[in-house]
Amino acid sequence: MVTLRRLVFVAVLLVLMLLTGVFAFSNPQPIDVDIGFKRFEGVPMAVAFAVTLALGWLLGVLSAGLALWRSKGEK
Repeated sequence: MVTLRRLVFVAVLLVLMLLTGVFAFSNPQPIDVDIGFKRFEGVPMAVAFAVTLALGWLLGVLSAGLALWRSKGEK
């Protein structure tokens, strides 16, 4: 069972890496990113997408961690 789970995890990871490569290859043009107080010019679209995804993931993990910490403290 553990081996099957690892194989599925590796397969999903490889598919995600392949999709990331296809996305980066099909969107080579640079874009301008304005985050309110700073403007970044000439950023590849794939990099902007990856940074946005990573920041969203980190904020989600942080908010879930804070909620779990709060509920642990109440128990």
